Amino acid sequence: MRLRACGPAGDTQSVQYVPGKDQSQHLSRHGLRISEVKVEIRYFGGLREKAGAKSETEEITKEESVGEVLERISRRRGIYEKIFGNPLEGIKPTIMVLVNGRNITFLKQMDTILRDGDSVSLIPPVGGG
Repeated sequence: MRLRACGPAGDTQSVQYVPGKDQSQHLSRHGLRISEVKVEIRYFGGLREKAGAKSETEEITKEESVGEVLERISRRRGIYEKIFGNPLEGIKPTIMVLVNGRNITFLKQMDTILRDGDSVSLIPPVGGG
């Protein structure tokens, strides 16, 4: 996996990310720092009320998967059970997850990697008559 790193003049370059290894000293020796990746999480329907927000921006230090980000956010917001139900089964099939308007079912599902500027929409089932 690769990360974006920023130099003192704002220039960016890609550096190799090694899980479990602190690379901050290596980067600082070369005048670099890890840049934050920002993604927008948008809540719809009953999830908006449960989450207490219409949307939020989540900063991640590396490109994470939809599953990693949603698990962390849903636990923090207290809506884990509403989104995931049983953790062994993954996300509830009734919750539609879109990344940049595309259903993750047609991408890499919960393993879809999020990149800077991506938008994740959580849409619960809607009923009516």
